[in-house]
Amino acid sequence: MPRNITLAQMRSKCRKRWDIESAYVSDTDLDDWINDAYLEMHDYIANINPEWILESTTVSVTSGTSTYQIGGASNDTYKIYGIDVDQGGRTYNMQKFMWAQRNRYSGSGSGTTPLNTRYRFMGLAGRIELRPVPGWSQDITVWYIPYPDELTMDTDNIDGYAAWGQYIINVIGIWYFDKRGTPNVAREEFARMNKRLYNSMREGDKAEPDVMRDVDLEQTGYEQPNLLNP
Repeated sequence: MPRNITLAQMRSKCRKRWDIESAYVSDTDLDDWINDAYLEMHDYIANINPEWILESTTVSVTSGTSTYQIGGASNDTYKIYGIDVDQGGRTYNMQKFMWAQRNRYSGSGSGTTPLNTRYRFMGLAGRIELRPVPGWSQDITVWYIPYPDELTMDTDNIDGYAAWGQYIINVIGIWYFDKRGTPNVAREEFARMNKRLYNSMREGDKAEPDVMRDVDLEQTGYEQPNLLNP
């Protein structure tokens, strides 16, 4: 279970851990540091093990429309991670296209379902672009990583991701000692903690380690022959 703590609790933990005096760093400045460190932690997790912080939303695709905003008016989408498409009782991964391929899939699609012409997507700054322009209408599931909420009230919660709250505390320590121009004892502690948390993140589910993707199976639904054990 994630260990959630409030902004007020995190502020208190930072002050106690590093003896940060209010006369030297005000609550307002410390809250800014905490928000910046929280965003840095979120970015770190998003790049090491994004599955921990994934969310999904349903997007209604309309024939003739290729661009769809993700995250609503607040545009809280940090990264687009993937799209699921249901067809014929099965769920398929929609494939991505690279920026260099943007014109290869231009124009309108001739297919009336998402898989007829191998439709593809690209995530761009809080929105998705579908190529070719859809000739079909149906709901799709978009998986994305949101931005963390900005912490403004003392009662706002920080999702600590178990031990990850210590990440914020150590980053604050580094910035504090740098500001004071004194020996930075927080760096060594941060290095030890970062190595431990990095290894924990990379291990993931030990019972089900990462495997190579079978793209043929995903797209066709048929197993390819096992040449080593026919």
